[in-house]
Formats: sequence, structure tokens, C-alpha cells
Amino acid sequence: MTLRILPASVVGDLRRLEPLATRIFGHGDRPEGWFARKLHRECVDPSLSRLAVDGDAEDPRSWRGYVLVGTPSSVAPAARTSGTGVVPNARGQGIGHQLIREAFAAVLRAGFSAMQVPADPERASFYLRLGFEPIRNEVTLLTFGTGDSDPSWGMNAPWSLRRERVLGQWIKEAWMRGDTQSQTEVTVRGPQARLRALVSREGQARVAHRVLLSGEALTEDEVLDLLEGFRAQFAEGSPLLLLGFPSYLPLVGRLVEDGWSVAQRSQIMERRIEDGFLR
Repeated sequence: MTLRILPASVVGDLRRLEPLATRIFGHGDRPEGWFARKLHRECVDPSLSRLAVDGDAEDPRSWRGYVLVGTPSSVAPAARTSGTGVVPNARGQGIGHQLIREAFAAVLRAGFSAMQVPADPERASFYLRLGFEPIRNEVTLLTFGTGDSDPSWGMNAPWSLRRERVLGQWIKEAWMRGDTQSQTEVTVRGPQARLRALVSREGQARVAHRVLLSGEALTEDEVLDLLEGFRAQFAEGSPLLLLGFPSYLPLVGRLVEDGWSVAQRSQIMERRIEDGFLR
């Protein structure tokens, strides 16, 4: 059979791709239903996403890889990939290149002016060869709760900047389209400042989608104290993930020195319409 790159909509319900995602990335410690939530919260568009098929498109055994493309309004006029991968026994054959090429072309035809990818830094060279350019570096930080119990869940926290500095954040829709019964807003007050975080519960982990600071001329020590107060809002030992911290912040280094871990590094890369189609 000849490999074909098809719109992912050919499979109907994109939830059918979950076993393929497991073949590509491994099972990991993901809670039940994670893939369906990912598709919804990251606004994945089946018509823009692409599937590599080597055989009958209806037969999952012929699926070799995919690129999921989301259209969250918060990153418009760009579209944003939500996962790209090829099964281990089909790697090294240029399939990833073809998937990105076809997805980029579909994004441009749909009227978007750019496509963004959150790339693992080790894969950045792959995207550089395809004409993408880095626009920022982010880290996901891991720490653990130190308190007696979790805050109450089920609050539909508002999404607003108010007059606060954004310390770390993920895409807006990942919060707005989440399960309100597994969300909460946490506020920590210090002598001169305040930290506010929008948090969801994902299996065993608590995930901060947005961390906001208010206060004038905050020192690193004051921010560290607020983050310690944030940890104390959650049960001891419960994993806490803070998304979208700019990697250049000296604060990140201080947190790692204090025992926090960098769970993931991402290089956000972008290719724009004026660059033309992929070669």
C-alpha cells in the first residue's frame, strides 16, 4: 500500500485515535478519558488535523501517525498543533514531515495566517527544517502539596486579567472548556502581594492553568513565599503542575534549587503564511 495523508475526519469520531496515541507516546499515568478531554479543551478540528494511513483508512492497524490541529480563539489568527507523532516502527521515513506539510497547507486554506507548534526542544531542529521559527520557551513545573487537604472543587472561576501579572498560563480554552466540577480558584495573600491561580483536577494531579500576581515591585523572595502558600492549599504529597512558565525567568532556577522539578520543556514555534508553503 502507498502511504496517504488524509484529513483525520476520515475516522469519524477522533476519540478512535486514542489507541494510536498510546502506541506513539506510551500509556503513561493518564486518567481515563484524557484523550477526549484533550480534543475538546484544545479545540481540535478534525478537518485540519491529519492522519497517516498505509492501507484501509477504516482499519486502525493501518494508521501510522497523526497531527492534531486546534483552533483556540485565544491564539488566533494562528492555529496550534495539539500533538504530532508517528508509531515507532514507521519512524525515519519522512511521515512526520508529510503530516506537518499537509496540516500547514490545510490551515492556510482555512484562512489562518500561521500555525504554531509546542515542540520538545529536542525536536526543535525538525521544525526549523520545515520553516518554523521559535517565538518563546516555556516550562511546566512540578511540585507537591504541603497542606492538610485540597480546597473545595466545583467553582466555575472567572477568566479575567484584572490588574495582575501573568506568571504562567496555558491556552485560555483549556480552562474555559474544562469540567467545572473539577475546577477551583485559589488565592494566596501576602503582606504586599497576592497570588491567584486557576486550577483543575486531572487524575492524581492538580494543574494550574493560570498563575497571576498582583502587587508592586515584587521581589523573588516574595513570589517564592506566595508559591509556598499555594502549595499549602493542597493535600500533602498531591502532585501540582504549573503550566506555561517562561523559561528565562530567574524564578524558575530558584524554584528548581528549592526542590521543584521541570516536568516538561516546550519551545513554541511558528510558521506564518507569508513564508509560503513548506518545501
